[in-house]
Amino acid sequence: MVFNAALASGVRETVLSPDGKVVAAVELIEGRPLWSVAYSDNIIIRNGLLGIETAPENFCGTYTLLGKETATGDSTWKAVWGNLSEIRDHFNQLTIKLQETTGKGRTLHVILRAYNEGVGLRYVFPQQSDLHEVTIKKRVTEFRFTNNHVIYDNRKYAYGTGRIDSLTVKSDNNITVDVGRGNFVSLTDADRSDYCQVVWIAKSETPNTIVEVPLGKGVIGTLPFKTSWQVMLIGETLGKLYENRCIVDNLNPPCALTDTSWIRPGMAICQIRNGRIVNAEMKKLLDFASAHKFAYMEIDHSWNGAETKWTPAEIANFENNKKPFWDAHPEWRQNIRGNPMVAATGYVPFRPDSYNSGNLVDLDLPELCAYGKKLNPPVGVCVYVRG
Repeated sequence: MVFNAALASGVRETVLSPDGKVVAAVELIEGRPLWSVAYSDNIIIRNGLLGIETAPENFCGTYTLLGKETATGDSTWKAVWGNLSEIRDHFNQLTIKLQETTGKGRTLHVILRAYNEGVGLRYVFPQQSDLHEVTIKKRVTEFRFTNNHVIYDNRKYAYGTGRIDSLTVKSDNNITVDVGRGNFVSLTDADRSDYCQVVWIAKSETPNTIVEVPLGKGVIGTLPFKTSWQVMLIGETLGKLYENRCIVDNLNPPCALTDTSWIRPGMAICQIRNGRIVNAEMKKLLDFASAHKFAYMEIDHSWNGAETKWTPAEIANFENNKKPFWDAHPEWRQNIRGNPMVAATGYVPFRPDSYNSGNLVDLDLPELCAYGKKLNPPVGVCVYVRG
């Protein structure tokens, strides 16, 4: 696969998926690392920038190539959940070792892992004498597509009605792109045990490009430190993306539980986007779940109040900006403690900037669980808890 004529002028390394259809390349052009991805003859990403911004000294700049390593893997493992009892972990991997051309000459590794199902990309800060701890402000990885493709955006529920450059609102976790020729890709992440979830947005100054939103206070890690994987699932069809989701499982660390006998997998239905989390309506959803053979009903955020305990600063800011709605619902003060052991009562402001209104909670969880258990077939009740 030839991405463009200019590639020959730089240092270029390539990794292919085991079936040879997924091709990922990294090259240095004037010291800047760029990457490209193709599926068969369909070029998906062309010359997207790679790198990381750190604080207080920025790590993003120009580099020289120190070396490379290649690796392969082909194993199988038994899945605890999902519709596959056994998953194959088959990949080819390329590690590019970079060193800054200025400053302290620190080193950064870029790892590209190519599966038949897509590509994983992560950054590693290896052990080095002049750097012991790193604060990551953002990954500058550019998913620079070849056109202003149609997207499926989960934040605005713009399923196929928007395009890349219209992604002006942050989209959590996942975004799907129609890359033409019947092919689709989904951007997500994996192995975020020492990282935070990915959030996507269009890069306004670079057409057709999706990037990660900056990390606010940043992620702090002690060397050697590795970021989560930025993952691009690739499917020949939209439905194939679902079949290829095992790339995320393979990039996640193995299950840490020695006893998984208590885990009973099954399909679940969720009440998300229903601002009334009350027993009567949850029972109706349980009835629907039972009638359509769902094993579980999930009760999403707000059932136990705010996802996390608010800080004094967040409380003060809310006090100064809240609308009159909250004067009539002072129970919000009890519902922002982030206690995962107690159901909330009354209205809950989901976030510290939910100034206008909130979700109504009126739950008797023991009664709800008993109701689901008596249905034929029975339906279990799951609740969302943010760690």
